[in-house]
Amino acid sequence: MNTIHNQSMVAAALLARTANHNRNPEFLRVAREAVEFTCKRQLPDGSWYYGEDTTYHWIDNFHTGYVLDSLKGFIDLTKDATYSDNLRRGFAFYKNNFIEDNGRPKYYYNRTFRSTANVRPNY
Repeated sequence: MNTIHNQSMVAAALLARTANHNRNPEFLRVAREAVEFTCKRQLPDGSWYYGEDTTYHWIDNFHTGYVLDSLKGFIDLTKDATYSDNLRRGFAFYKNNFIEDNGRPKYYYNRTFRSTANVRPNY
């Protein structure tokens, strides 16, 4: 399975926003299906893998942020509180794992920086 959660959730939020304007029930059905898929795959600690294939089993701050922002957008637009607990647990994971006590963000939940082995300095 090659599902990438942040892409699916951004698309779901866009479909929900569009359905809010054009009242297309099919857009809303597909959006809800994508949200349900991702929420059912939320890990017990409140996080999501970047993707479902084992090749994509990492957890980073900005892709998690896309999932959370999109889920909040879906809930706000549809007034459907079904996934509110997923949002709450996701935000708690984010706050507790991606933000250090001094306010510095971490790239991955378990380390501060992304590997820079192949990145040239910018000076």
